[in-house]
Amino acid sequence: MTALISKAGSAMNPHTLSCLIEILTTPDNDGMTQAQVAEMAGISERTVRNYLTPEVWEEIRKIRLAVMARSLALVDRALFAKAAGGDVSAAKLIYSRWDEHKEVARKLTPWSEELTAIDAELKQLQEEIDALEAGSRIKTETTESAQA
Repeated sequence: MTALISKAGSAMNPHTLSCLIEILTTPDNDGMTQAQVAEMAGISERTVRNYLTPEVWEEIRKIRLAVMARSLALVDRALFAKAAGGDVSAAKLIYSRWDEHKEVARKLTPWSEELTAIDAELKQLQEEIDALEAGSRIKTETTESAQA
């Protein structure tokens, strides 16, 4: 992070800023008041307020997103291991998360309309296959009944 200017107009101390960011990006510290953050960092509440500029909040947000992404990846791996081991509830959650990821990917891709059209065609084909199979079963049952 480059040298930043506090709300008070002075240059921020890199060590103090780093300490403040570390405290505010640690999930265990969620919900702390500015007074608690100041005490933990060994600085005044005024310094905390002056250092929490929009640029610093943006840096904190980026780090928190990365921390959460790593945490979710660990949870997903553990959940997948349970599902692979035969845990039905875990398997349902894995499929649910996969569906969510597919939906996000569709929204992010420029060809999402094409993917939706292909999905619709595949669904229609599956319905036609199911209908043909059902019709085949009915014919087989009718033929067997007539022969008996």
